[in-house]
Amino acid sequence: MTVEYGFQGTHITNVAAVLAQCPSWQTVCGVATEAEASGYIHLVDVQPEPDAPYAVVYPGDTSVTAIDTGNALVFSGTVDVLLVLSPPGAGQAAKFFAFDAAVSNILLEIQERARDGYAIIRNFEVPKDTYGRFTDPEKRGRGDMYAAHITVAVGVQ
Repeated sequence: MTVEYGFQGTHITNVAAVLAQCPSWQTVCGVATEAEASGYIHLVDVQPEPDAPYAVVYPGDTSVTAIDTGNALVFSGTVDVLLVLSPPGAGQAAKFFAFDAAVSNILLEIQERARDGYAIIRNFEVPKDTYGRFTDPEKRGRGDMYAAHITVAVGVQ
């Protein structure tokens, strides 16, 4: 048997596909379709860094567990997702709340769509120190950017 992607490649492409389907991600990107939203999602890396919004879906934990489900061998592990947004709002509190709502809605929609067979998502981890406002000195004058680094645990337990 030959596979198109390895275990991480499969999880990366599945999570990216689910993200593109999310109406909240499409709204953040200002587009109306999954195909258009896919253009704002980069796999593994992105250079040079684009203007917000964008997402990068890349390999997470390289420690992987293979579990025999009786019908197939399912690899579990993690995939990391970096969401970079430029939320609307007058003032930092309003921008943060808009960012927080967008990320929360995206995660809820990813979980909802994952149940349809793309990936089994066990949980999301969003460390506090990788969530919120940052200013890139090279992008001064382009507005505040907010980022969330999300670790997505995929596969069965």
